[in-house]
Amino acid sequence: MITKVFSACPYGIEARLVTVEVDMRRKGIPAFALVGLPDASIREAKERVISSIRNCGISFPAAKVTVNLAPAHFKKEGPELDLPIACGILGSDGQIAAERAADIFRDYIFIGELGLDGTLRRVRGALALALAAKKEGFRGIVTPEGNKEEAALVEGLEVIPCQRLQDVISWVNGHAAIEPYRLSADFWRSFLDGAGSEGGIDFADILGNTLAKKALEIAAAGAHHVLLIGPPGVGKTLLAKAYAGLFPPLDQNECLELTKIYSVAAPLEGPWPLVAHRPFRSPHHTASDVSIVGGGAQALPGEVSLAHHGILFLDEMAEFDRRVLEVLRQPMEEGDVSVSRAAGKFRYPARFSLIAATNPCPCGWMGSRERECQCSTGQILRYRRKFSGPILDRIDIHAQVSAQEFREAVGGAGPKSAAEPTAEIRRRVLAARERQSKRFGASNGRKTRLNAHMGLQDLRAYCKMGKEEEDFLREVMKRQGLSPRAYHRILKVARTAADLTGREAISLEDISLAVKMRSLDRAVSY
Repeated sequence: MITKVFSACPYGIEARLVTVEVDMRRKGIPAFALVGLPDASIREAKERVISSIRNCGISFPAAKVTVNLAPAHFKKEGPELDLPIACGILGSDGQIAAERAADIFRDYIFIGELGLDGTLRRVRGALALALAAKKEGFRGIVTPEGNKEEAALVEGLEVIPCQRLQDVISWVNGHAAIEPYRLSADFWRSFLDGAGSEGGIDFADILGNTLAKKALEIAAAGAHHVLLIGPPGVGKTLLAKAYAGLFPPLDQNECLELTKIYSVAAPLEGPWPLVAHRPFRSPHHTASDVSIVGGGAQALPGEVSLAHHGILFLDEMAEFDRRVLEVLRQPMEEGDVSVSRAAGKFRYPARFSLIAATNPCPCGWMGSRERECQCSTGQILRYRRKFSGPILDRIDIHAQVSAQEFREAVGGAGPKSAAEPTAEIRRRVLAARERQSKRFGASNGRKTRLNAHMGLQDLRAYCKMGKEEEDFLREVMKRQGLSPRAYHRILKVARTAADLTGREAISLEDISLAVKMRSLDRAVSY
């Protein structure tokens, strides 16, 4: 007798449907064969399934059992197939009522890792698995108790939470009723209201560096990438941490998208397995290119995807390996990343805001009034070559950070009152973002939402200038030898600067500010 049980397993940050086919033969020597391109964790399911069935007080059939995981053309990974394998074996053995099981196995998918005592353990990627069930038209999903909240995020899908294998068998046989788990009607409203914004460093507590703060305001308003340049100890890292407070809270779609990414990377912890705040990722400079863009043996998302809808902070950017920096090109430009591995080709979302910090030279004191630079010309040139032209072109804003303004602020009267708080800056950022959403028509499904994402057609349509502004920018291009990409970056930054002030047309002041924030394009040393 062949029994079919439907399940799914993660594939990148998505999930693929898997049909677990169990064939049982009473003749011959008892055996257990598992086929269909399983990985090591699934091959080990044989021992977990046998032990869990026996420890639940159920006899394991003395027969030749063959389990096929279809389709066989892609590799199955993870322990979430334990439960459907066990259900398929018990169904073929007649320990599950055949008539009722046929309807249940047809309408629901089953996921869950089995403990040796029959307990069901939570698995990673439950949201992606539930979305796959909904897409394929299933009525519901049977999950471990620990995955019920995550699976219930998918509307219109019945979630049957179970703690043990016996619970699943009793429910399938009709001996016990399990109430489908549902989120409350006002869940999203109460959750998003309660999430708010995480407490952090306030810009009012950071004295001086007016230009750097303005650069971060523009970056947050238009989703521009920014590079902070300055000697050690001037507050680059502090500014980066305060930068996170300028972003608006996540909306429902962004929460779901981030939760799916993080759930596939590892099972989410906490009372609500849902990403509530914009991520702030700060990988160490020894990180590999695979850990940054994703991939590896299990094709997991990397730092650029874990920073989706949030911030990727590269402290001491010059210390990162050149190869690591170069792999950032595609996600910085396109907002996603393609990873090709032997197991297949995966595409991960990666619409992050990059904020990087670096010293102006190897010793860090070039151009500083604090200490004399000890670096030779050759050392400085080699240090600068760590940032390739294509990478610098993709960073819209190069902002200088110095200690001079801090000393002046501390030396003046009432420095705290002169520093603008994060809440006031965020108010302007949100207003500017709202202007961009209306301009680009985000409500009608257009991909472009913020100025940093503008294409060439958008630049021509929304970055029009007067003759004085065009002549000024043309002269800057000629004098500094800027690339076409740098020219477009200046236009985008100028457009955002105009949006922050409520101007519809880009002024000469906006262009000048945008050019001032491209310090690495200038021929003079920084």
